[in-house]
Amino acid sequence: MDIVLKNYLPTTRPILFRSCGRVSKKTKISSFTGRLECVKRFSQGKGVLIICDTEVSLKFENEFYSPGNYVHTFYPLVNVLKKAKKSGGCGFSERILNNYIGEDEYIMRTNSENMNSLRWI
Repeated sequence: MDIVLKNYLPTTRPILFRSCGRVSKKTKISSFTGRLECVKRFSQGKGVLIICDTEVSLKFENEFYSPGNYVHTFYPLVNVLKKAKKSGGCGFSERILNNYIGEDEYIMRTNSENMNSLRWI
């Protein structure tokens, strides 16, 4: 997945959310969603809410980085699922193809320097 993120510059700039037990200082690839209600349901109101405004995080990606070296990009997994569904599934289960297309899922590097985090109350 890292090679996809380094080469793909998104055309949209949504606000993305993630829920986790704690914020790690390590930069790793994680799943995010564009729907706050999905994160709230998943977290059950516990842990940390991570918020990334991709408009801000991608602001200078075109100027300072080139394809193959992007740092702050994300990739919409829903595009992969839609293509897989049209192509007969491509190894994805029916449950994933039917239930997760509407979840507005993305993959992105979790980088606490470019994101905000809040505790659920």
